[in-house]
Amino acid sequence: RIGLKQPLANPPAGFTIANPPRIAFDFPGTRNAMGKNTQEVEQGDLRNMNIVQSGDRTRLVMNLAKPLGYDTKL
Repeated sequence: RIGLKQPLANPPAGFTIANPPRIAFDFPGTRNAMGKNTQEVEQGDLRNMNIVQSGDRTRLVMNLAKPLGYDTKL
């Protein structure tokens, strides 16, 4: 679950990478306000997350233990 200050109008665009296993989401019109670029998780198959900001877009990359599918909901 991802929390934002303002709700999104549409689900973020996302894609998977098989090797290494990752899921990435692009959040347009957002900024990383966490004060860090990496978040350790180590729960289930989710190892950690990288948050990368480029212009007015933020990309969230979930680093996984194995390839997984995903579903997005607002």
